[in-house]
Amino acid sequence: MKFPFRQPPSVEAIASLKATAKSLLSRWRQRLPKKHCFWIGLGLGIGVGGLGWIAWETYRLETSLPATLDDVLTYARPETIFITAADGTVLQTLGPATRQTVKLADIPPTVQQAFIASEDRRFYRHHGIDYQGIARAPSPTCKH
Repeated sequence: MKFPFRQPPSVEAIASLKATAKSLLSRWRQRLPKKHCFWIGLGLGIGVGGLGWIAWETYRLETSLPATLDDVLTYARPETIFITAADGTVLQTLGPATRQTVKLADIPPTVQQAFIASEDRRFYRHHGIDYQGIARAPSPTCKH
């Protein structure tokens, strides 16, 4: 009775594959100049280093985030406001910080539009990311 499994390769077949791989590798090394080996190694090194950097930054970001959504949504206001000078001395202390939460519907439309105009004049023409504004941002820096 024959088994349906594949038989392991013979010793001669393995030796033949090793010889073929060695000859291909030696021909590849002969055809590739050393300067190309340098640039390929440099590219691989930069690629591996870049992936390592991305992994490290992702790890740092993940560990710096709050543990739960409740920690994000809960903001504990400080009890007292301190107005300090540049040297750190306290100029004035104001009592407990009293702020009220206002719904967007309670804010007049002109005030909403004023905030939007001061932040982003193209607010209603894009869906959250202003690619034109991002492309335009370096231009004042490059002019100097």
